[in-house]
Amino acid sequence: MSEIFQAYEAWHIHCIKEKIEDPWELIDKINNEFTEYKDLVNQYNKWIGTEITIKEPVPEQVKRLTDAKIYRDNYLVMRELWVGNYILENFGYNTLSIFAQQHKTAQIYDREFWKWFSTIRPCDGLHGQCSIFCQHFSNCNFNY
Repeated sequence: MSEIFQAYEAWHIHCIKEKIEDPWELIDKINNEFTEYKDLVNQYNKWIGTEITIKEPVPEQVKRLTDAKIYRDNYLVMRELWVGNYILENFGYNTLSIFAQQHKTAQIYDREFWKWFSTIRPCDGLHGQCSIFCQHFSNCNFNY
């Protein structure tokens, strides 16, 4: 859905404003410290490929890479919750429930998303609309 793409775009804008670093760029930056790339050319000076040499990272690089991967996992949790909230506030519960369907793995960001999503009611979303599919529908204080 285009609303979900809009929410991810809003997340990227939010990251720029808040100076939230992209974890994949950070991981690539660290990996490039111990990786060499050499363009290969033929006798006609035409590019034919790239030779990649990966050196053994020093312990400090290994530590920073490990920390960056932990940061990446936390970033993904933060992103999915932020995007979920954005969708709920701007497009409503129905779009949020569609977004929820893509969170079906055992990854921490999906588990954390489902913990949050399980606390959300349709009336929490845009326009506060009720739904007969809400688990609280028959005993809700807000059901009119």
